[in-house]
Amino acid sequence: MLNKDCSDQASKTVIVLGVPRGGTSMVTGVLARLGIYMGPEYKLAPFYENRQLDSCVKERNRSKAKKIIAGYNAAHSVWGVKVLPRGWWFFNGRGMFREPVYIVVFRDIFAIAKRREVSLNRPLVRELFAANWYYFWLLLFLAFTKRPALVLSYEKALLFPDGVAEGICAFLGIDNPMLRQAAADFIKPSPKEYVMRSTTKCQLDKESNHFGYLDIVQPDKIAGWALSVTDNYPLKIELTINGQLKREVEANFLRDDVNKSNARFRKNCGFIINLDAHEILMPGDKVEVTIAGRNVHLINSPYVV
Repeated sequence: MLNKDCSDQASKTVIVLGVPRGGTSMVTGVLARLGIYMGPEYKLAPFYENRQLDSCVKERNRSKAKKIIAGYNAAHSVWGVKVLPRGWWFFNGRGMFREPVYIVVFRDIFAIAKRREVSLNRPLVRELFAANWYYFWLLLFLAFTKRPALVLSYEKALLFPDGVAEGICAFLGIDNPMLRQAAADFIKPSPKEYVMRSTTKCQLDKESNHFGYLDIVQPDKIAGWALSVTDNYPLKIELTINGQLKREVEANFLRDDVNKSNARFRKNCGFIINLDAHEILMPGDKVEVTIAGRNVHLINSPYVV
């Protein structure tokens, strides 16, 4: 904790700062489960972005943003928002928030860069530089701000969710054991919907319209989904283990979750492969799942057990 906590502040705006793919969605989701208003959408998940304020950043419309913020201030004594680098000077540099307090999350820069490489199809080294640059500016801000600030480690949060939830509650002055437990239960590595939405976004921007995701790799079972966004027929996928083709199956099981994540995704696109006793996966085995006839790997493939 830097400077002091803000437990005695009746009115405040909780600003979540960090690097894209650096744990800000996790922190924002925790705050939502602690009863803090984080945005107008019925379902903020999986990215926990305030789309109203985010649109102001994209439009560079400060007058619109001020009106929205004034409305939040009138309706909520305490509310919050996730602010990523693109909105940093738009908001914070202009003093637009009432009594701001900060929760800043840090994550291993290689993990950030790797996630952005997958999500945005960008070079890994470029994203390592970007993460370092963003953190440089965050550190400068923390060095000079006089406002209450809580600094968190994403990796430590995953290891000690109860302690992190308790620390956030103490910082903000929240004394509700049920909400604190709900916040701790929310802290999980790479929630499924977040990974699906963040990885398939870049796939939709590619020329290839055939892709999928390897969801489950267990010793006796492999599952996932594969689809085409241009054709309404089930794709065939090939399973290869340690370089040997084991199965060719159709991806035609019902996957409502895939369809809900994007309206362009068909429902019947899932597959489940139950392995025989002699095929049980062992540590070090390499699993590859590709779309038959196209040599297109599913996201998360190859996978080494």
